[in-house]
Amino acid sequence: MATRLGNVLYWVANTVAILLLVVGALRGWVEYMLPVFGHSNDYSPTALLFAAATGAWLLGRTCLDVPAAAPADKLSPTGPYDVFGKLQKTKFSDVSNRSKFDIQLGQALINERRLANIFENGKIEVKSESYLWERTRNICIEYEQNGKPSGIAITEAEHWIHELLLHDGSVHVRLMLPVPRLKELCRRANAEGRYRKNAGDGGRFSVFLVPLSWVGAA
Repeated sequence: MATRLGNVLYWVANTVAILLLVVGALRGWVEYMLPVFGHSNDYSPTALLFAAATGAWLLGRTCLDVPAAAPADKLSPTGPYDVFGKLQKTKFSDVSNRSKFDIQLGQALINERRLANIFENGKIEVKSESYLWERTRNICIEYEQNGKPSGIAITEAEHWIHELLLHDGSVHVRLMLPVPRLKELCRRANAEGRYRKNAGDGGRFSVFLVPLSWVGAA
């Protein structure tokens, strides 16, 4: 309530100040720019108008600043909504929360630069897989073609991007893994017998069957 009253008073005072300034400016222009109206060495109404305008502006600032100086715990919560639609009780005046936010933002920028460097300067191999993954819940990692090592067995890439396609050919998701991590998963698949020879394109390929559940597991 106090904040609303202060805003109203501030608006009124500002309006008055603007009107006085406009009138004062017009009077000054008429008095000093057009010699036909003469000139007086005494204080003119123009000066009084400018003084009144300054006073009105200062009064408006005072009315606005007093409510804003209320204790921090009386302020309404600010910040984004949480996942349940409730406004998080985070105030910009909370130094500890801002510090955490700044640290997280700084780390995000570091991560962004690192990812940009991978795409700009790193070696990346991209493979696409049809919609069969939806039924099998596996991704197929090629390691042999026509009886010769290929794919993950000979790649010189540092990162492997695996595209999972839908029935209409659109990309559902792109999985990006460091090649050493993917090779670790392939060795595990091999040890558990999760591979298939003579698969795909006339039986020319051999692949490891890596469950999607493994990809995000620690």
